[in-house]
Amino acid sequence: MYFTKKREVVVLLVVILISVAGILIVTKVGGGITGAALIEPTELAPTGITSVTNCIPLTIEGETYRLDNAITNASTCLSILANNITVDCNNFRITYAVDSDGAAINNTGGYDNILVKNCLIEESVGRTESSAIIFRGSINSTIENNLIVTKGTEAHGIVLEASANNTVVINNITTATTAAGTWLGVGILLNGSPRSIMNSLINNNISTRGPYAVEHQGDGI
Repeated sequence: MYFTKKREVVVLLVVILISVAGILIVTKVGGGITGAALIEPTELAPTGITSVTNCIPLTIEGETYRLDNAITNASTCLSILANNITVDCNNFRITYAVDSDGAAINNTGGYDNILVKNCLIEESVGRTESSAIIFRGSINSTIENNLIVTKGTEAHGIVLEASANNTVVINNITTATTAAGTWLGVGILLNGSPRSIMNSLINNNISTRGPYAVEHQGDGI
């Protein structure tokens, strides 16, 4: 009986060793060890990223909203409604103000720590006061690496109103492409109150038929 139990223990150890060897197989190729475990790690889907396929309100704090295709809207396209949001257009186009005045990206609610990047933005037709990106009362936000075309009267490329400590960097902006007369849109408009100080404008390329590339109304940068 003692020997029977001993044989059972030996068999059990052999089974365990075979199982371990099956998991940790190492292969030898060309004299060098190149092996890898047979068990692959489970690939987890990224969290905190929402795919955007049409114009919607952006309501989840801390979320990244990433375009998966070009999007178009009759008026305003994307409205920011929470702090700490990233809008990554992923080099897709936003066409806005097709039927009425509006903006491509509207942050007039004063939400902070917003990042807008990699967008191709175009005003559909030459309307009135249809600026591409509008931030009002926002702090610590960044608008980066966007191509913006506006067409109408007072259709500015980027508007920072009563906003502070924001960075506008490496944007290509063309305004007033079809409008005529006075009050043509400017590239970047800084407008408002003491909160409009301390905004950084870095390496932006602006082409406009309006009076200024950058206009300061009230406090400046």
